[in-house]
Amino acid sequence: MMVMMMAVPMTVIVAVMARGPMIMVMTVRALVSFFHLLLNLEGAQSMSKANLETPVRHRACAVCVRGAELLLVKMKDPTSGAEFWTPPGGKIEPDETSESAAIREALEETGYRVQIANLAPVVAQYDFEWDGRLNRCRTVFHLCGLAQEESQPSRVTDADYILSAQWFDLSEAVALLNFHPVIQAAVRDCLGWTDPADFAKAESRKPSGR
Repeated sequence: MMVMMMAVPMTVIVAVMARGPMIMVMTVRALVSFFHLLLNLEGAQSMSKANLETPVRHRACAVCVRGAELLLVKMKDPTSGAEFWTPPGGKIEPDETSESAAIREALEETGYRVQIANLAPVVAQYDFEWDGRLNRCRTVFHLCGLAQEESQPSRVTDADYILSAQWFDLSEAVALLNFHPVIQAAVRDCLGWTDPADFAKAESRKPSGR
C-alpha cells in the first residue's frame, strides 16, 4: 500500500521542481504531513485488527452486600505488581451459568457462600490489562447476599494473586473501584445507586432466598 501511495507524490515532486524553491519547500512539507497521516492510519488499522482478533473473556462477578457493606477482594497483578480491590469474580466455565460462576468465584476467592438476588444482572464490556496482556472482557455482575447472614468464611486456598477479602462501607468500596471506571459504574448500577452515599436503595435490593 505504501509503495502504491508513494508513486503519486513522487510525480508531484518532479512536476513542481521547475516552479521554484518556495513551491518545492511547500510541496515537500505537504508530502511529509501526508506520509505521517498515512502511517497513523495504518497503525490505527493494525491496532483495531489486533483488538478484534483477541477473544472475548466471559466472566461473572458477585456484588455481595451485607447491610451497608460490600465484599471486595484484594488482587495483585503477577507481572506489574499493581494491587487493587475488586468484586470477587472470574471466568465462566463451559458448563456454568453466570449465576453459578459468580457463586463459585465468591466462595473460592473470599470463603463466603453467597446467593444471587432475584434481580436482573448488569452486563459490561471493557478492556482489562492483567499479567502483561490486554483482555477483552464481558462481565455479568450479579447482586448477591450471604447464603446465611451470620456465616463465617471458609479458608481461602485460591491463586497467590488473591491477597485478601474484606467488607467495606458501600461508599468506600465504590470509591476503591475508581482504578477502572467501567467496573465502578457497573457495580454502582448493580446496587441501583444514583449517588454513592445512597445506602437506602442498596438496602431495599437485599437478596431474597433462592
